[in-house]
Amino acid sequence: MMFNNYFKTAWRSLGKNKAFSVLNILGLSVGMAATCLILLWVQQELSFDREYANTDRLYQVYNRDVDNGAPYTYAATPNPMGPALKAGYPEIEDVTRVSGEQFLIANQERQFKPEGLFVDEGFVSMFGFPVMTGDRRGLLRNPGDIFITRSLARKLYGSDDAVGKLLTLNDSNTLRVAAVLENAPAGTRFRFEFLLPWAYYDKLYGVRTSWTGNNVRTYVLLRKNADPAAADRKIKNITAEHTTGESTTKKLTQFLHPAQRWHLYSKSENGALTDGAIGKVRIFMAVALLMIIIACINFVNLSTARTAHKAREVGVRKVAGARRSGLVLQFLSESICLSLLSGVLAIAGLLLALPAFNGLIESRLQLHFTDFRLWLFFGGIILLTGVGAGLYPALYLSSFVPVKVLKGAGTTGKGRIGIRKILVVTQFAFAIALITCTLIIKKQMKYAQQRETGYNKELLLFSPIEGMAKKNYALIKQALLKSGAVTTVAGSQNPVTGFLPNYYGFHWEGSTERDENTSFYLFNADEAFTKTFGTKIIAGRDMDIERFPTDSTAVLLNEEAVKLLHLKDPVGKRIWRGAGDLDLHIVGVVKNYISGSPYGNIQPMMILGANPALGVATLHYKLDPANPVQENIARIAAIFKRYNPGYPFEYRFADQDYAEQFAGEQNLSRLIGLFAALSIFIACLGLFGLAAYMAETRYKEIGIRKVLGASVPGILLLLTKDFIRPIVTALLVAAPVAWWIMNRWLQEYSYRTAIGWTVFLAAGSVVLCVALITIVSQTIRAALSNPSKALRSE
Repeated sequence: MMFNNYFKTAWRSLGKNKAFSVLNILGLSVGMAATCLILLWVQQELSFDREYANTDRLYQVYNRDVDNGAPYTYAATPNPMGPALKAGYPEIEDVTRVSGEQFLIANQERQFKPEGLFVDEGFVSMFGFPVMTGDRRGLLRNPGDIFITRSLARKLYGSDDAVGKLLTLNDSNTLRVAAVLENAPAGTRFRFEFLLPWAYYDKLYGVRTSWTGNNVRTYVLLRKNADPAAADRKIKNITAEHTTGESTTKKLTQFLHPAQRWHLYSKSENGALTDGAIGKVRIFMAVALLMIIIACINFVNLSTARTAHKAREVGVRKVAGARRSGLVLQFLSESICLSLLSGVLAIAGLLLALPAFNGLIESRLQLHFTDFRLWLFFGGIILLTGVGAGLYPALYLSSFVPVKVLKGAGTTGKGRIGIRKILVVTQFAFAIALITCTLIIKKQMKYAQQRETGYNKELLLFSPIEGMAKKNYALIKQALLKSGAVTTVAGSQNPVTGFLPNYYGFHWEGSTERDENTSFYLFNADEAFTKTFGTKIIAGRDMDIERFPTDSTAVLLNEEAVKLLHLKDPVGKRIWRGAGDLDLHIVGVVKNYISGSPYGNIQPMMILGANPALGVATLHYKLDPANPVQENIARIAAIFKRYNPGYPFEYRFADQDYAEQFAGEQNLSRLIGLFAALSIFIACLGLFGLAAYMAETRYKEIGIRKVLGASVPGILLLLTKDFIRPIVTALLVAAPVAWWIMNRWLQEYSYRTAIGWTVFLAAGSVVLCVALITIVSQTIRAALSNPSKALRSE
């Protein structure tokens, strides 16, 4: 009965104060919805790579090495390491190597080029990927077999019934579907639509036995009773033990990285994996907390601002015998009712916003309403928000002394106004900090985008060389140059915008044993390197096989590589690796250009001529600007179709490919910018209510001031200055906090901008302008009102 009375009273109170209720419900609902969106994303990140059948026993093998005195780690491992681990270490139950690949897979006219993996036979059972039909054990051994996912089966055959059927790989090889798997779950690092046995990898590329070439990823499953620390110690020197004659592997060690940490801790720092996605998770958990705090602060401010309306009610109730505990429960009931309404509105808003939010972050977040944990989560958020937002107002309002409030005294005081100002400062400090972070991220992104790349991306395209294009490579190049669609052509192993393989173990005149551990990135170009890419030769000459037949072993160095060689005049000098592996002569030096991340330092690079060891897998070509782009592409497509009919024509613009490397920072900027805007919106809702209440309570004071000659601008200044001071204070509080956070974030980038003071000024100006508009919209009516109306009752 008592609680029923509390809630009835609470509902009536909300109905009587509709404007107050709408502002509070809107502020709380936006805060709740934003918090839930972030927490859904956080939950997805925390569950990544944690839902395998044997997650607690799965580990990835990493290498730890030293480069120029600095330890670092990397995930690529030698091909023979997997079998050696399985055969020689009793703690290890199973091992799989993994190598990603894209192949053209076809069933007659149905052609697709999905992502897939080469794996050892234990891959499916180790990770527990469900088998729908076919080989239930998931043992992938036969080089003529292939496993495909349900999605690929439907694309190829129109149904899940694919076991035993044949398909064509790369327009030449016929394979049998041995099993159909469920689609790879969203929470796994493995992106695949097909699996091929490692025996087929050996068939295509040959059995690779070298322990110095790191080109695959190795995963192990420990036995149930195995000690991970002991296994880690045992495998520490496995590469060094198999390469006793190699000086380059003396400092190379191995360690096990557990599955629970793969996604969250993937960044190498001082030879350890200490950071990664966990950094973003921490940032957004903090943002989620800030969003709900801002919404609760709104509630507290608006509730304590209405003390004059509540004071007499409290006084009458206390005179009638109400206890403070009962009043606290009544006001908490009102707060929980508000929170419940806000929660319902937040869920509706969440359903509407989720598709757009998924598009923004390129994810597939979902609300599973049949999962009881979701309702516990929503219930917890509603209850915590209701109690958290309503506790202080309840304690404050219930503390009034009946005699004082019934006389009209004691309901307002400088102390309460001071607390309200502190809360406003806190609220706007959060908003300013978020805006500042957004501006710094955008500044860093723009700084990198404006960086000189060292090559010309304009009208530069590239296509993969595969299928019959490898055999007809020379004919394709010749046809392209004659077509009038392109001006120059150059083949290479990797795209110019991509990440390059790096090699160590090089020797040159005057090199030392320490120099052997220095790595160089290798890029190969068969001809027309400078013409196609627009790079600049600053010493020596370009490679030219026609004029200089010996240029088959020529090499160009970039400026960073020349610095490492410590040679005043490197042109004409010899540089070699191993016993006849690479024996090159330097013909020129090129100006540094960016390869890989636009945020990283320029790495020492060698540009090799046509080298069989590296091969040609990518064809770059410069479009002729005299023709329309689409006309040029149509001509190029016809040439590829003529000489490589079994494959669809694919191409990428170099400038678009380069721009995609900023996607991570763009998404982060959009997300923080979105929540910064929402935080300002919530804060301004509270400011709107406070300004309206202040204008109402000072209505007669304004009338008197106008009678005594006060101007409208003067009254506006009087009414707004009490709000401007907290916002300026908020800027002073937020600036050092935002600077510290973003300075740490910028340390992740080798090529980074300076923060500067302008971002803080811009963030403060934005918040101040929005706040002024909000305040003036409520105070202007009071300032323009006729004083006779305000003073009529006096």
